[in-house]
Amino acid sequence: MRQIIIFILVLSAFSVSAQEEPILNFDILGYWSQSPIPSESKDVVVYTRSEPGRGSLIMNFRKSGVYRSYSTNLNGPNRCGNYIARRTDHWGKYEYNKDQETIDIYSYGGKFEYTWEVHQLGDDKIELVKNNRRRAY
Repeated sequence: MRQIIIFILVLSAFSVSAQEEPILNFDILGYWSQSPIPSESKDVVVYTRSEPGRGSLIMNFRKSGVYRSYSTNLNGPNRCGNYIARRTDHWGKYEYNKDQETIDIYSYGGKFEYTWEVHQLGDDKIELVKNNRRRAY
C-alpha cells in the first residue's frame, strides 16, 4: 500500500512540473479556426487549433509550404447575419520563421503579399497581427 501511495505522489509531481515548462516546440502546421470574437482592429485575428470543417473561417498550414484560407458552413443553422459573412477561398504559400515568430505570405505565384506576426496565446491559440508594409528589395 505504501508503494502505491509513493508512486501516485511521484506521478502527480511529474505532471505538475510538466505543466510549468514553457512550450518550446510550437507547431504552426494544421488547421486553425478564426475566433468568433472580433477584435478592435481588422489587422489582428485570433485563431484556435481545430479540426477540418470546424468553424466559419479556417486557415490550413501544410508541410509543403502551402496554406489555404477558406470559409465553411456560412449558411448553416443557428448562424445569425449570413448576409454579412463573405465567402473566402484563398490559396498561397508561406514561410514560417520560428526565431522572429513571423509568417511571410506569398501569392500562389510567389509574389510577396504581407507578413503576419505570430503571438502564441496558449497551446492551441495564436494571434496573427498583419503587417502591411511591403518588403524592400
